[in-house]
Amino acid sequence: MTRRSYHQQCGLAFALEVVGERWTMLIVRELELGPKRFTDLAQRLPAMGRNLLTERLRQLESHGVITSEARRYTLTPLGKDLQPALDALLLWGLRLPDTGAPDRTANPVWAALAMRAAGNPDACRAVHACCELRIDDQRLVVEMNDGTVTLIEGPPSATPAAIATCDSDTFLCLGDRKLTVDEAITTGAVQLQGDPEVLRICFQVLHLPSSSSGRAISREARPRIG
Repeated sequence: MTRRSYHQQCGLAFALEVVGERWTMLIVRELELGPKRFTDLAQRLPAMGRNLLTERLRQLESHGVITSEARRYTLTPLGKDLQPALDALLLWGLRLPDTGAPDRTANPVWAALAMRAAGNPDACRAVHACCELRIDDQRLVVEMNDGTVTLIEGPPSATPAAIATCDSDTFLCLGDRKLTVDEAITTGAVQLQGDPEVLRICFQVLHLPSSSSGRAISREARPRIG
């Protein structure tokens, strides 16, 4: 396929030629959470269609943004460098007026990306710990390493210091500071195995943008994530 070109000698034009196509940054979003099989991506992006997904994956691979091995797609170092742009676009999108479209899907792992983008990684300075969050039927690992925060879907690579189980409403309330970790544990909204301090640090590191960002975020009006 011929590469689309804006015919401009500009870094932004170069970038948009690679990741500016519809759906492309959502593929990057999914792979930011860890390697995925084609079927995983197709399930997470059902409105995209398999033929278009195949085309976009080929384009990203040809530009060195992703790589495929053992039937799994993974971001390359070049692809991982898109994280700041992904975070900035995600937070900018949350400031836009909510159209109230009834057919939008939600996923707590997308909310977690917003929490990381708006969060405070300095809260885990000198901390080297892993926290596993089991939210509804999703598993999300939060790796905290001296101010660096990595989110990974699926089982952890090391034994977590804390494992917390809750529903998505509780997760959003924790991220929006409407509920403290201690309150959630006391009321049974969170079932915890392991160190509660690690879970406290996890939700200091992760939090949703404040309502001053341009949209109130509450349990009744969830943010539009992704």
